[in-house]
This record gives sequence, structure tokens and C-alpha cells, in this order.
Amino acid sequence: MKYAQLSWLAEFIFPNFCCGCNRRPGVVICDSCSRHLAVYKKQTCFWCRRETPLGIMHQPCRLNNELILQGVFSIFWYAGMAGRVLRSAKYRFHNPTALDELCRLIPLSHRFDLFTLQRYIQAQAITYIPLSNASKRRRGFNQSEHIAQYLGAILNLPVCALVTKVTETPNQASLDKKARAQTRNHMFRASSKGLRSVYLVDDVITTGATMRAAAQALHNAGITSIYGITLCRS
Repeated sequence: MKYAQLSWLAEFIFPNFCCGCNRRPGVVICDSCSRHLAVYKKQTCFWCRRETPLGIMHQPCRLNNELILQGVFSIFWYAGMAGRVLRSAKYRFHNPTALDELCRLIPLSHRFDLFTLQRYIQAQAITYIPLSNASKRRRGFNQSEHIAQYLGAILNLPVCALVTKVTETPNQASLDKKARAQTRNHMFRASSKGLRSVYLVDDVITTGATMRAAAQALHNAGITSIYGITLCRS
């Protein structure tokens, strides 16, 4: 209760401004800026980048590269407005309010696609990419967990913390493709809690090194079906 009162007082004295135009107080994303969100319309294979329904990975891509993920479904392009809102939530506000607003703006078409995907995958639960303890203390929340909770409400699925980060790594946004790939080994450990099929949620996917490492940990724990969902794709 005390935290809620202090949060309300802070917002009253220092009101949030639109993450996009930085001009309109009291809103996270104004109506004008929300119309500029770039929706990720054509889902693609995570490996070869060719178009594929619902982001399902082509079978040859999975087999030839020994990939655990069955596919990755994304909602917005990271470039532009969605990325700006996400960065504001993580680094500027240190508050999930901006993230809540971005999740609220998930298009109906993508919500329908998520239901279609669930009929195909039959996932039992949703899990997410964890933060290190230091990062979570500094930020105050885990953005991937927050997104997972929103998706869990849409799909009526439980959200479980199955993955734990065991090694500290540099901020992935500051690394190039080669460096990200090198940091993924032995990054996570996981438990299955008796589950066989899950969605793995992250805020943004770039090279996919982090999601692949977490998927490998889940697979090692005994989960056989792992499908990625990201709010943004870079």
C-alpha cells in the first residue's frame, strides 16, 4: 500500500510523457504514436528467415541445425515505436506501465493467431527468460515475466518460472552476433515440473542466442515441445 501511494505521488509530481513523441503528459503511448507501431505481420522461420505460418520452423532447418525450438512467433518490429516503448520500460521508467500499454495494443489478428498456434502446439504452460538477480533488483521487474503473464491471461495458461540464470552475462543489447552466441553456453538451468510442452517468452529476439540457450536447458530438463513467443523482433 505504501509503495502504491509513493508511486502515485511520484507520477503526480513527475508525470510520464508519451514514449513516442515525449510531448503528451499522463499517457505512456498517445493515440497518434500507437498508430505508428510496426506490426510483425509475416511470421518467418527463425533459422532461414523465409515466411512460414505462425513462425513454425521448417523441418529441414530444425534437423540440419539440431535446433530445439519448434518456432518463434513475434508481434511487433523492434525498430521504431515498439522498441522505443520497450526501452523506456526497461531503462527509462524502470516501471512496467509502458510494457502493459504495449501488451494492451497487441492486434486482434495476432491474438487470433496465438489461439490458432495453441490449437497446434497444445502447450501446458508459459515460461520466460529470467533476469539475473542484479538486473531484477536494479529494474524492479522482469519484462519477459510481465509479458508472459499477459499472454497467460490471453491463452488461459499458467505461467511457471522454469528457467534460472546461472551465470552473469553482459547486456545482450551491447553485444554483436558472435559475442551473443559465445555467451549462451551454460547460461541457464531449468526444471520441467512435470511439463512436456511450453511456450518460452522473451521481450525481443535478435540473433536468438538467449532463447536457444534457454530452450536447450528446458529440453535437458525433459520438456520435449518448446515454442518461442516474443513481443518484438529485431
